[in-house]
Amino acid sequence: MTQPPAICAPPGFGANGRCLSLLPNLFRNEAYRYNLTIPGGWREVQMPVGTEPFVRDQPSGDPSLSAPFLLDRHVFTARSAQEWGPPAGNLAPPWDLDIQVWNRQGRTALEWSRAFPCGAPVALGDTRCVRSEETIHGTTATVTTVFSFRWHITSYYFEWGDEMVILRYMYSEMSRPPFDVLPGVAEEALHQIVRSIGLV
Repeated sequence: MTQPPAICAPPGFGANGRCLSLLPNLFRNEAYRYNLTIPGGWREVQMPVGTEPFVRDQPSGDPSLSAPFLLDRHVFTARSAQEWGPPAGNLAPPWDLDIQVWNRQGRTALEWSRAFPCGAPVALGDTRCVRSEETIHGTTATVTTVFSFRWHITSYYFEWGDEMVILRYMYSEMSRPPFDVLPGVAEEALHQIVRSIGLV
């Protein structure tokens, strides 16, 4: 008797009539003292030269989003190597998680949240920025969401000693989420990764 295939919510997959999923991975950044739980099936990608998250046409910005102050960057994706493509600008592709560590330059998370993308000097179209706070494992982050017609960018700013840890992702109706899930499901997965952060 043939067993009917399991119908599984992505990224789960069916095997022998059951739904299975890959074990999550712990990403530990010992140099900058934070941990994240990355879902199984996700992987780190290398952003190409020229896509650094710098705001080049505002070199005297406060804080300065320029090369000397970017300390570390990691980008994670659920897309395969065949599906993933580098971005055109300095933001990671939609549905990827972009983790940046900057020299805080003595500025607060609120001051950083005004720099980019909320205060972006580059043209992002007709946008509006909503700012809030969220407490994750006892640490309060300043959260911004920049809304446009068919996309939005959400950023979390954590003050951590002399560093500013930023986690950022883009929701886009113009780009299909990994695993063909609904956009809301994909965004919730990203939010769960952000909420797994541990500052140690």
